[in-house]
Amino acid sequence: MQSGGGGGYKGLNIRGARVGGVEIPNSKRIETALQYIHGVGATTARQILLDIGMENKLARELSEEDLTNLRDEVSKYMVEGDLV
Repeated sequence: MQSGGGGGYKGLNIRGARVGGVEIPNSKRIETALQYIHGVGATTARQILLDIGMENKLARELSEEDLTNLRDEVSKYMVEGDLV
């Protein structure tokens, strides 16, 4: 019986972007993924996207420039470690 992987951990592919100290899920749209950050709700996530003029695409489709812009904008808000 073969365990479908050949020795590797195929199911353990962590490749999410870190924004606001949290790894956001790749399979979600950015507006939803931002809500995984403590202190960011639906309204704040929408406002962040509007402020930087970014469309609500999947998190895995973000370029490095998009990520940098997103991180810079999120850092302007009181989130995660600031609230704990």
